[in-house]
Amino acid sequence: AMYFPVGLGHAFVSLEDDTVMSYMLSGGYVAEHELALTALDPALGLPLPDRDRMILSDRDSVAPTLAEAAEAGTLPVYERCLEIEKAMYR
Repeated sequence: AMYFPVGLGHAFVSLEDDTVMSYMLSGGYVAEHELALTALDPALGLPLPDRDRMILSDRDSVAPTLAEAAEAGTLPVYERCLEIEKAMYR
C-alpha cells in the first residue's frame, strides 16, 4: 500500500497484460478536481520502459507537459493542498 498526499503526482506502469490496479480516494471522486501531466514529458525524467510500445489512456494521451500545465496555472498549489489535507483529519 502507498499513501499519496493531496496534490502529489503519481503514475503506474504495467509490465504485464491483464494487470489490475485499484486505489482509494479520501472522498468522493470529482472529475473536475483531477489533474494530469503526460508521463512522457522529458522534463519529468521518469524511467519509463520502451516508450514506443506504451499504451496510454485517452486522458493521458492528451495530458499537458509540466511546462504547459504551469503556463496554464493548473498545477496544484502547495499551501492549498496542505489546507485540504488538514481539513480531512479534523
